[in-house]
Amino acid sequence: MDWLTPDHFTTQFLAGHGNFRYKLASLKLVDSAMCECGEIETCEHVLNECPRYQEEKEKAIRNLQEDHLVMSSMIATRQGFEIFRDVCREILTKKEEEDRRKIRNPE
Repeated sequence: MDWLTPDHFTTQFLAGHGNFRYKLASLKLVDSAMCECGEIETCEHVLNECPRYQEEKEKAIRNLQEDHLVMSSMIATRQGFEIFRDVCREILTKKEEEDRRKIRNPE
């Protein structure tokens, strides 16, 4: 599995340590672990449940030709890992852009 080379984005999902409010709240970096959708924001929530990233997830599901995203299945093959890497990058890039926008324009 020499092709299994995690990057900045995939490592956050694989380890569960990254730009996820549950982790950030445990480090006292944010006040709440809650996602904007009302659920606790873990990496599993973002990848499997959160409606905020539905478009990115649906694209990965189509590319995988599966019914849903399962991290262990995605990283089992080179093609699956490439799709996993892409969806991680797309989701976290979008999430970081949303976070920056909120900092610049607080409601």
